[in-house]
Amino acid sequence: MKLSYIILVLFTAFSFFFNCTLLCGNEKKQKDVKAVQVSPASSEKPETTETTETTETFEIDQKAEIKEGTFVTKTSSDVFGRWLNIQEIRVDHNLNNLKGKVDAIFVEDFMDKMPRDIIPQINFLFPRTPVYNQLSKEEIDKAVKHLEKMRSYLESDISLFVDYLIFHKFTSFEISMLEQWDVNNDNLNEIYRKYRNFLETLLHDIDYSNKYSVLNSVANRFFEYCFYPTTFNHFTGILKSKENFPVARFLYEVIWYYLARGEWYAWHGNTLSNLKREHDQGKEVVYIAGGNDIFQLISSGIYNIRNIDPIYPTQTRYYSEGWDFLAKGNGENKGLGDTIVFDDPFNKEKDLIMRRVKYKETGLIAAAVEIEDTVVSIPESVTVWSIETKDGKKLGKYTLERRFVEQRDFRPDPEKALLISFNELYFIMTASDENWGINPRMFNRNIQFHVKQLRSPINHRVLMNIRTIQESEFPNRFGSSVIYD
Repeated sequence: MKLSYIILVLFTAFSFFFNCTLLCGNEKKQKDVKAVQVSPASSEKPETTETTETTETFEIDQKAEIKEGTFVTKTSSDVFGRWLNIQEIRVDHNLNNLKGKVDAIFVEDFMDKMPRDIIPQINFLFPRTPVYNQLSKEEIDKAVKHLEKMRSYLESDISLFVDYLIFHKFTSFEISMLEQWDVNNDNLNEIYRKYRNFLETLLHDIDYSNKYSVLNSVANRFFEYCFYPTTFNHFTGILKSKENFPVARFLYEVIWYYLARGEWYAWHGNTLSNLKREHDQGKEVVYIAGGNDIFQLISSGIYNIRNIDPIYPTQTRYYSEGWDFLAKGNGENKGLGDTIVFDDPFNKEKDLIMRRVKYKETGLIAAAVEIEDTVVSIPESVTVWSIETKDGKKLGKYTLERRFVEQRDFRPDPEKALLISFNELYFIMTASDENWGINPRMFNRNIQFHVKQLRSPINHRVLMNIRTIQESEFPNRFGSSVIYD
């Protein structure tokens, strides 16, 4: 009896211990499943066709993830540090309000700073000698009047500015032929540097802190003159004569350099304000080929963003350091639950965070390509980040479609606002082999682009004028070859 009792007690204790162990093991498994649980089923439609998805569909148990150590948390400085360091906001300037007076001292400084190779084109300023100390007072006074007129035309009427240059022999058949010889012998950079330096000399008295905003203002006015309907016929009219090509090169260089080549990273404040207005009306900002350049949008209170870009590893010099983290996380769950905490001193909303709520691969952009002596494959994918406050209030979402842009991305949609950088605009507008496979002639007449460096959105008519010039004898190449150092 005693022996039976002892055996019964031992068996009961063993059973209790075994059941507790099994129960604890099941609890741990449940936590593990909860921690790494991913999102949608493989039968789900690709992200590019969804229109009603909400981030709430992809909730994750953050506590479980943190406990298991599967989350990665970075700061906005980690992910967008480069933008914090180099990006600037340009503002539009009324060029009639430029500081400084055009007088004898201005003329002396102008003659000292002007590029030597522009002298044959500005004989009307100094017809007798380009040496200031050899000028008479009457010659200085005439130069002052010329310079005052040119500067005033930069604000009031670029058509008059162009006509003034042509009338005073800034351009001629001989100069055009000499420049064409340079073009044929790969000396184009010297020509463009001459025109860029001429403009900066014409505006050499501006406050340095406003310099690039002022130059952006001039470039915007040159762009509008070339492609806006009100002056497009005037511009195409001067292109009918090859002797006017030098003045066209002057316009092209200013547009290219101060909106793309030297300013690819800068934003125009008007663009951010216009996009914020569209965002507040319920629209999603669709950024074509935007890399990971979303910091200024988020800091401006724009929280619904879709970016379409293949994010090529060969293009990292145009991205901020966190481009790969934004595109895809590490580990079995592809970074679901990763967070970005905004910590920069310029951010107005100190409690802002981004949380990765979805990652799905939809194909391959490139298989087994060699990049910097390493063979890699580049996935086509969709990543969704919830944008929210630290207390969980949902503000919007950032969707990265890692793929090439397609014609369908330009279909009209009243719930979307299209955004593109000026440099990338070239690759959808050019008629050359550099085009990304987009036919702008197929754009809907209601299409509108917000362009990162332009002071105003551009419509279908402006886009068609750009395309017309791209198809002409004298197209402007305003993309690529940007300065990124």
